[in-house]
Amino acid sequence: GEPLPDNIFELVDTIVSGAVKRSAPLLLQHLAQGLSAQQLVALLEKQLRLLILLAEATGSRPPHLEGVHPYVVKKLWPVAHKAEVPRLKKIYADLAEVDVDLKRSAGDARTLLLAFLTKSFSARVS
Repeated sequence: GEPLPDNIFELVDTIVSGAVKRSAPLLLQHLAQGLSAQQLVALLEKQLRLLILLAEATGSRPPHLEGVHPYVVKKLWPVAHKAEVPRLKKIYADLAEVDVDLKRSAGDARTLLLAFLTKSFSARVS
């Protein structure tokens, strides 16, 4: 695949850790750089899927994931380690909804993405 935008990991980290003030500008920056909302959602979905795999992995070292560049695993490992699996799954589900809404053109892409961010912060799983 093509190289990932550098700060996609930072964006994923801010979303997972709940840093809404940092994630919104990052997200808008990706869109400003010409990434379409759909591409961005697809990228984030991919990273979240990997995060869930990593968060469910046991052991103190990152596992080898088939077809995933070790660099990506290395960048996501610390994020996965401080995240709760149920929260990651909730964020992933919310993101999948955004994906559907974008495909249906149910609203402005930026608005949908920013609403997702807000929602992901309240995805505190008790």
